[in-house]
Amino acid sequence: MGKVLLTGAAGGLGTILTKALSDQFDLVLTNRSKNEELPENIPFIEADLNDFDAILNIMEEYDIETVLHFGGLPVEHEFEEILDANIRGTYHIYEAARRTGVKRVVYASSIHAVGFLKATDRPYDIHSETRPDTFYGLSKVYGENLGKLYADKFGLEVINVRICDAEEKPTSRGQLYNWLSYNDLIQLFQKSITATIDSVVTIYGISNNTRSFFTVEPDNPLGYAPQDNAEDYEKEIPDEFDHENDRLYVGGHDFVKKDAVG
Repeated sequence: MGKVLLTGAAGGLGTILTKALSDQFDLVLTNRSKNEELPENIPFIEADLNDFDAILNIMEEYDIETVLHFGGLPVEHEFEEILDANIRGTYHIYEAARRTGVKRVVYASSIHAVGFLKATDRPYDIHSETRPDTFYGLSKVYGENLGKLYADKFGLEVINVRICDAEEKPTSRGQLYNWLSYNDLIQLFQKSITATIDSVVTIYGISNNTRSFFTVEPDNPLGYAPQDNAEDYEKEIPDEFDHENDRLYVGGHDFVKKDAVG
């Protein structure tokens, strides 16, 4: 197994995955800055996704085989900021991967690529239409489609993971429908690195919740089998939704509201 580059390594999920995967894979980490929780024994390179040469050099120098692309802005921002970090930055990842012979890119997409789907019509599968709820969600739709282009045109292996609400345990009513446990997150990305695939894979990063907005097919190409269920925590969660939009749309109120800029 070749080296795995994790972008956005200093973010919340990046840090969790670094700690969980470092014993199994030869990791290389990158982010605009480092946090104190990242292990000192793993190569870390400060780089901005807008700096194409820096990204290209990392992939060349470390002979990267797989990229886990978590870099970019994780919530809504003004369009120009999303354009730089999430749209142009993701292009830099794919183009650098093509030029340096990277085998696979695993793209951290988001539930917000489909955030305006109606919650009442659940469950949805991977064939449902994209309905982004923000510029952030729109950037994730772009990233998914950019990956498909690089797969079809250049033969890159591409996995799009639509990550839902990843937390240690659910604490709000909406998370009964969209929770992704840390254990399931780790399993999903382990299998995204090791699974044999023969076409672009798109999959929801969600746990085995009784009320899930989305389905994970038992025969999915990654062999991902979520184990945790938000319903186990139902009695610990307040009875009411935080906002009516949390009941109406899968993206939740903080993203579908008109002034969703972070």
